[in-house]
Amino acid sequence: MAALRAWTTQLRGTMAKALASLGFRVREVEDLQRPRDFQEELQAVFKDENAAPEDILLVYYSGHGLQIEGKAYLLGTGVKGTGDMNRALREYSEDVADIVRIMEQAAP
Repeated sequence: MAALRAWTTQLRGTMAKALASLGFRVREVEDLQRPRDFQEELQAVFKDENAAPEDILLVYYSGHGLQIEGKAYLLGTGVKGTGDMNRALREYSEDVADIVRIMEQAAP
């Protein structure tokens, strides 16, 4: 497991450097457990960066995702294998469409 964590850390640093070299301001966040964590981080970016409609916002997500009934979800780190996996997946995943909607609504 330690080797996987080291590889993940190295990859994250490589991606951050690549994006920074292209002129992006990089904000690294890890271990978002629930949908509200995704939403809070996006709102913080908009506030901290004073995002404008002409700005480009790139969300790079490295983690698990899934598709349920044609909808894409990002899986938070808090999900646990329980008897009611449907409830757990709803509670710990973020609908990609919701992320896009938050980004669209944030521009003044």
